[in-house]
Amino acid sequence: MPHQTIHVAVAILKNQQGQILIQQRAKNAHQGGLWEFPGGKVEKGETLQQALRRELLEELAIEVKNSRPLIQIQHDYGDRRVLLDVHQVLQFSGEPLSMESQPLQWVAANDLNNWSMPAADVPIVNAIQLPSSCVITPSSIDDVDAFLEKLEMNLRLGDKLFIYRVKQLIGSTHDRLISQMFEIIEKYQARLLLHEKNTGSIKGHGVHLTEKSLLSYREHASSNRLLSASCHSLEALLKAQNIGATFALLSPVNPTSSHPGAPVLGWENFADIVEQANLPVYALGGMTRDDLEVAWQQGAQGIAGISEWWS
Repeated sequence: MPHQTIHVAVAILKNQQGQILIQQRAKNAHQGGLWEFPGGKVEKGETLQQALRRELLEELAIEVKNSRPLIQIQHDYGDRRVLLDVHQVLQFSGEPLSMESQPLQWVAANDLNNWSMPAADVPIVNAIQLPSSCVITPSSIDDVDAFLEKLEMNLRLGDKLFIYRVKQLIGSTHDRLISQMFEIIEKYQARLLLHEKNTGSIKGHGVHLTEKSLLSYREHASSNRLLSASCHSLEALLKAQNIGATFALLSPVNPTSSHPGAPVLGWENFADIVEQANLPVYALGGMTRDDLEVAWQQGAQGIAGISEWWS
């Protein structure tokens, strides 16, 4: 007989230094001794927001003022199933205190991987460490200087994640341009993944796979390098999840100028697919910066695109 799913409201809290709050589970609890993010069970008749506010008031003596969806995770531990509804707390009042005697710790986001956590929390850590936008390079670049100027402009606007996918390059070589991009990107503590067809002598912070390559991929992702994939279906998204991909791009959500008249997912189908997978997913296809709030509400990590960032 299948176990009943336990619905849990989970909060990601940041302090002024950008550190994330984690707490240790009681030794005699399920997954006892491991570290987790604050939150608790959604009670019958409660909305998610009500549960989030109640749990954080009871556990930490703080009042949640504002939050947004970050990621939703479904996980089967064998003896129980959990549905984790994870929200990024944008504003709260009070100073977090351990009201239930559980140890608390503020941890730098990039150090979360070094703490022992339940399996269901692994994709949550990825979501915390990833930004809200993923910028893909144009497929054709004929003015390298103008491209690099635009790259730095995007970095100044806060973009922190880029995918190098260039098919036609005039006036430079891929290795030279990637090297120049790295020099600029690392000044802003951003990251650059290389499309599988652009990998050469210079290694990026990770690799991006096409859906075709993803579906035939036999390895498991390395824990110290990013792996992403283009997906157009639930099947592909689940394959990305199963190989331990850091994140995926799901497209096309809206019509695009590059593929006029092509079938699109639309936000409703996008949300339905993302709900069935346990990894951060960026919405791709006809995205602009103005779509970010909508994307968050539909279960996305954020938005990905090309034209909006380079035009």
